[in-house]
Amino acid sequence: MGLRAYAVRRIAQAIVIIIGISLIGFVLIRIVPSNPGALWAGRHATQEQMEAAETELGLNKPLSTQYLIFAGKLFQGDLGTSLSTKRPISSDIGKYLPASLELIVLSLIIAFLIGVPLGILSSSKKDTVADHGSRIFAIAGVSIAGFWLAMMLQIIFFSKLDILPLEGRVSMDVIINYPIRRVTGLNLVDTLITGNWMGFVDAARHLILPSLVLAVYPMGMFARMTRTKMLEVLDEDYICAARASGLSEKTILFRYAFKPSAGPLLTILGLTFAYMVTSTALVEFVFSWPGLGRYWVSAVIVGDYPAIMGITLVAAIAFVFVNVAVDLMQTVVDPRIKY
Repeated sequence: MGLRAYAVRRIAQAIVIIIGISLIGFVLIRIVPSNPGALWAGRHATQEQMEAAETELGLNKPLSTQYLIFAGKLFQGDLGTSLSTKRPISSDIGKYLPASLELIVLSLIIAFLIGVPLGILSSSKKDTVADHGSRIFAIAGVSIAGFWLAMMLQIIFFSKLDILPLEGRVSMDVIINYPIRRVTGLNLVDTLITGNWMGFVDAARHLILPSLVLAVYPMGMFARMTRTKMLEVLDEDYICAARASGLSEKTILFRYAFKPSAGPLLTILGLTFAYMVTSTALVEFVFSWPGLGRYWVSAVIVGDYPAIMGITLVAAIAFVFVNVAVDLMQTVVDPRIKY
């Protein structure tokens, strides 16, 4: 099977999976005890107003009819209207998603740049102090509680040292004196595009602590996976032949050993990115970060089922299509893979 045919098949499978997720999610959310009509009508609404709201939302129709209406709107790119914010869900997601993406991308870059070299060092120095130290660091990274680490970093770098901000994406001084003009919603990108250097520095300072907290877990995963795969490759006969031919250890590690190990790392990178789209809520709450995870938790708390459904679909689409993209990119890092 050629790469193009494989890509078409995987995309078709992804669409079927997303349809299945939308159906299952729609049914599960509808059977959970809640009163969306009351949320739409307001806290002090009368019984008549709540019934009118249920009629307006179509909640008095059969479940199958409700899903067909929902699917029809979804096909047109309409995720519905949030019961709590009264705004289109696509608009809310567009508002909160860039903040999460900026945090996720930076944290994955940090995790990759630190975790992979640690794994390479650990595998090349097996059973030495460096190996044991990097393994302890990796295990601590995947075991430590994110909220505890976040609070410790806030205490150290804000309360004690006063060198990094406590929360938010930008400081009030920047909002007033150096406002960031929204282009992409990514503060670092927008400030670079518009030449707002004060805003760039302030946005970068606000990103340091939450991105470090979010990077700790994938950092440990990258280190452990790199070490495991590298040890497997370093036992291969062609590595022994390369050493016997007099090649430097650096060339052997990075050219002949690391490249075959990069495939699993690429898979972890892609799936971690997709998973983080809606799993950053804890970090976002601790640092008052206006991201998608915080929006999703708020929707769950108030029972805003259209918003919950919209975010679920966004997460599903991200997870499925990132998975497809990672599979296709495997051929770049490992030419032995044939489709």
